Amino acid sequence: MGDAVVVYDVDPLEEVARLPLDGSPYGLAADSRSDTVWVTLTGRNEVVGLDVSGETPEEIDRYPTVRQPDTVAVSPGADVVWVTGRSDGVVQRVER
Repeated sequence: MGDAVVVYDVDPLEEVARLPLDGSPYGLAADSRSDTVWVTLTGRNEVVGLDVSGETPEEIDRYPTVRQPDTVAVSPGADVVWVTGRSDGVVQRVER
């Protein structure tokens, strides 16, 4: 499937949306309070915020990150995203 975030419905299981994201999407974290999903892009050293409140995800934020951003976490409603990089063992705080 490559460089995209794919959204599925579970009943019945079927693909309902696809958002191309260049840079090898990897880690995911969701903030249910803001209907945002955060995705790390390991090939670009970035984290991308996607608005998932509608039928199709829409990019709303993009930030540079530490090298090889494998893991992402979010503080729900606090507008703080945490990204860790495997290469350097660094934790980065991103404030929106």
